[in-house]
Order: sequence, then C-alpha cells, then structure tokens
Amino acid sequence: MTADDIEEQIYDWRRKHYPGVTDVECHRTIAPELRAVLFTSIVEGEISNGGLPQLLWNTFHHWRAVLDDAEMGYQLFGATQHCEAIRVFRTLFERYGSECRHYMEQSSCGEWCGYAYDLMKSQHQKLFFTDSGYQKRKAWIAANEQRLLQLVAA
Repeated sequence: MTADDIEEQIYDWRRKHYPGVTDVECHRTIAPELRAVLFTSIVEGEISNGGLPQLLWNTFHHWRAVLDDAEMGYQLFGATQHCEAIRVFRTLFERYGSECRHYMEQSSCGEWCGYAYDLMKSQHQKLFFTDSGYQKRKAWIAANEQRLLQLVAA
C-alpha cells in the first residue's frame, strides 16, 4: 500500500467518524499520529493556496490547535525546519489575530488576504511551497503503515 493510499484511508476515517464537522477542536480525541497527518496537510494546503493570511482566516477559531498538531506532526516526521516555521507562524498569528477578527466581522477573506499577505510574509513560508514537508510526511506514513492502519481500523 502506498503512503497516498494510507493517507486517503485516514481522510476516509475522519469523514466517517466526524461527518460534516469542520471545527478541529472535536478532534482532540483523535490519536496523535492521525492528527499529525491531518493537520500538517491542512497547514500545507492553506499556505500553498492563499498564504498565511488564508491559514489564519480558515482556522481562526482553532488555529492554535492546528499549529500545535502540525508542529507535533513535523517533529514526528523529522521536518525540523517546518517546526521552526510553525513557531514563527504562531507569533505572526498572535500579532495579527485581532486584525483578522476585525476583517471577519467587517469584510471578506479576499480583502483580509489582500491586506495581510505582505504583512504576514515570512521567509519560512517558502518551505510550504516545496515538497520537503510533503515528502517527509509520505516517508513517515510509509514507515508507520501498520500503526496507522490499526488506528483507522479501530
């Protein structure tokens, strides 16, 4: 089985056990290994799609949990540069969170992202436009196939 197949089983498991749920706080009971896969993928997807402002906007009410689980995941995967990046992102989100809230109440995601893209720019963001974190996640998934499949079978 490939890492992509295993990852798809993790997503299927999540959809089955948490249908229609978008709030990640409910996932605190999910095994750390599964959270690592899920939330590193969320971070990478949001950043590659719209940068740090989009990640903050789309995870606004639970960004701390998302970043905590992503950092834990990157530690598991051996992606130390990504762990450091997550720490920088956490600082940026703390700094600009109230401005994001204001935009959420008064405006749109597009306007927020247009305003905040340069403001929240980080050299670390470039990591998430490469395949390095993705490849380390895939290698870790392949190396931990048995454990992950046991978790999604439960």
